[in-house]
Amino acid sequence: MAENQDSAALLNGSAMKPDAFDGTKSKYIAWKTQMKLYVVTQRKRLPEQFDRVLMILSYMKGGHAGEYVATFMKKYDADENSVIQTTKTLWEDLDRHFLIDEQAKAYDRLQAMQMGALSAQEFFSKFELCAFQANIHDFEAHFQELKSLLEKALRADIIRLLNIVGETHSPSGKDNSNLGSSRHKVHHEHRLA
Repeated sequence: MAENQDSAALLNGSAMKPDAFDGTKSKYIAWKTQMKLYVVTQRKRLPEQFDRVLMILSYMKGGHAGEYVATFMKKYDADENSVIQTTKTLWEDLDRHFLIDEQAKAYDRLQAMQMGALSAQEFFSKFELCAFQANIHDFEAHFQELKSLLEKALRADIIRLLNIVGETHSPSGKDNSNLGSSRHKVHHEHRLA
């Protein structure tokens, strides 16, 4: 019985209306999912793409979302053809404005990372994953930045150990205070720790 009601709701376009979106980035994905489902149920009622665009915009109220709609309408008033005409293009533009940048969040986590009670293996695995998520794939190109982050994040006893290992493996016998010049060396020192 419930399945028949759900199917009927989708067919006749009476799916639950989405909440209004105020531009809060943390709420965007949930609202977008809810809105896309609602748009699907409204296809018969709104066969034209631009009508669907306007319907989506009508669920954006207040905050940054309201500002987005106000800007859209100013452009529309100036030249109707200069504004977004399809839902696909609208979603792409809304994503640029309201989707939280996962890469930036990963970089923030990388900067705030502390070793704490993690083992060296756990820490380096977590550090490497975070660097990868922050789009740092070439460790040599980002060496100084990563070295600085590691020095800030590692416990003092691990830094001392890495410096000792660096001294014993240095061809000149000098203090090799950098943490490695490549991803391979960081992993080698990681295994020694």
